[in-house]
Amino acid sequence: PEILILDLGLPGMNGFDVLRQVRRLSPDPKVIVLSMHGDAEYVVQAFRDGAAAYVLKGSAAGDLLEALKVVRRGETYLGRGLPPSILKSSDLQEDLSDQDRYSTLTHREREVMQFIAEGLTSQEIGERLFISRRTVDKHRERIMSKLDLKNQTEIVRFALRRGLVRDPESSSSPEFE
Repeated sequence: PEILILDLGLPGMNGFDVLRQVRRLSPDPKVIVLSMHGDAEYVVQAFRDGAAAYVLKGSAAGDLLEALKVVRRGETYLGRGLPPSILKSSDLQEDLSDQDRYSTLTHREREVMQFIAEGLTSQEIGERLFISRRTVDKHRERIMSKLDLKNQTEIVRFALRRGLVRDPESSSSPEFE
């Protein structure tokens, strides 16, 4: 595809992983992130991972159309309601290896983390991934070690901050959903 419109909150996997996989497979498609998250952390990470545009779901449909036009011309687009200073953030300039421990996780560890954050038990994760419960527990240990997390609650908090899962207490009702 020439342009891909991507939601960050996908069931069973997360949009950041999809974005990175798209970038690994082909640099050609321009990716427009359509998200309910307007926090600088999400926006910065999306652009770091290769997004060409970031649009909030609650925005008017015209904002998405404008993003499509701008991205098609090969330019970067930041949706209305997001401060332009986000893209000048020092966070965006930092070295990823120092800042982003999440990138140290293997694909399988990311899958396990996703399911942990969604509230599945080790047994349920194992059944979905066709691995044993003990293997799931080993992956959990490695995830906690690599991310310097102490327990399951910290894994879930980390996943929420990263946008891997949606906050169930979030009461937004985005226009595009």
